[in-house]
Amino acid sequence: MPLLKLTGQTGEYLFDPEKAETVLSRKGKFGTVFAGIRMSDSSKVVIKHFNNDLLIYPYSLMQFRFEADAQLDSPYLRKTFEYIPTGQNHFLIQEYISGYDLKTFLSFSKKHRQSVAFIVRCMINVLEGLEYLHSKNIVHCDLKPANILIETDEKSNLKDEKNPSIRIIDLGNARTPLNLLMDTLTPFSLVYSPPEQALHLYNLVDAQSDVYTAGIVLYELISGEPPFASKHPEALMHQQVSGQLIAHPSIPAPLFEIIKKASAKISLPRPPAQLEIAERMKYIQEGKKLRYASASEMKQALISFLGNYREKKSWLPW
Repeated sequence: MPLLKLTGQTGEYLFDPEKAETVLSRKGKFGTVFAGIRMSDSSKVVIKHFNNDLLIYPYSLMQFRFEADAQLDSPYLRKTFEYIPTGQNHFLIQEYISGYDLKTFLSFSKKHRQSVAFIVRCMINVLEGLEYLHSKNIVHCDLKPANILIETDEKSNLKDEKNPSIRIIDLGNARTPLNLLMDTLTPFSLVYSPPEQALHLYNLVDAQSDVYTAGIVLYELISGEPPFASKHPEALMHQQVSGQLIAHPSIPAPLFEIIKKASAKISLPRPPAQLEIAERMKYIQEGKKLRYASASEMKQALISFLGNYREKKSWLPW
């Protein structure tokens, strides 16, 4: 089968949907994800093909093309070049990033896995990206290690050890004032989600919700394990809405205090189903008051931590 060519308003792109090595994912959030080529400079691009079966959901196509419509421009986010509709098909063209998701990178890079300072520097850059999104009234709502890419060269080496190139990806569940009360099309990752999102109290989802998730992700990246985990959905839900973080030996005490503040919440006195919505909202709001007010606040706390932290060579996480 010959290469397929997509013609957009800013460029032309080639890809081969039948070639196995060009398929990056057959189970993307909205459909199949391919690697393609931009014809103007022969650079690699990511081509996302929308699964039309999702059109039964009213806002699915709007969520799919959100990153193109938002016209975001930040060194901490994956660039989206354009959205291309062709007949019954819909495509999103995005920047191809050579690298790995952050947790995968740490799993094979012992040097970086053993460095609290390196992981904190990565999270500072993640928070820079969240700051930018929040300045645009966008809440990511699905931050997790798989949605944080670290850029490397072809030999898996970092381009800058002291300032790692971090990109936040996948805004398919992002919320803005325009879609704040919209039902979520695709499932978010419960293990990283704040109580207000886990309980579908979307009117309480805001920038502090992403701050909560940043704390949970940072905990996992350093300790090698999520703070809340269970094979039973009900037990996991209980931990998410009422469980409190427990200190981990891999996490320095001052840093744990930052993580604990970022991911603060108040335990519910009874299971959510036994509480009126107003009661649930009251407890969630009280918990949010204990968190950092913004990504910028958490970022400054991490910068201060780094200024006083001295790496311990004997520290062995994971």
